[in-house]
Amino acid sequence: MRFHKSRPISGIFTIKACAVRRRQNGWYVSIRIEDKSIPDYTTKPLSRNCGHIDKSNRDGEKFICTECGYHEHADIGAAKTIRDRALNLVRGDSAKPGVSA
Repeated sequence: MRFHKSRPISGIFTIKACAVRRRQNGWYVSIRIEDKSIPDYTTKPLSRNCGHIDKSNRDGEKFICTECGYHEHADIGAAKTIRDRALNLVRGDSAKPGVSA
């Protein structure tokens, strides 16, 4: 198999590593990619309720929005934000009502 490291795919992804292995039950291909559309710093002190971004929203483990008063554990809120962004990337239009796959 021919492989070109760091070859762009559709201008969004870059292949960082690729491995092809043969096991007893078949062949396995592992590909590690980098997504340039996702910034390194993926979460900000963003209110999941109103969208207000302010550094003072987060105080250690506490997140309290200075705009609307929304509160939750800061790390859990950040994990939910990352999850939601990933699902939006994966689902695309299929997550919108009335769109069939």
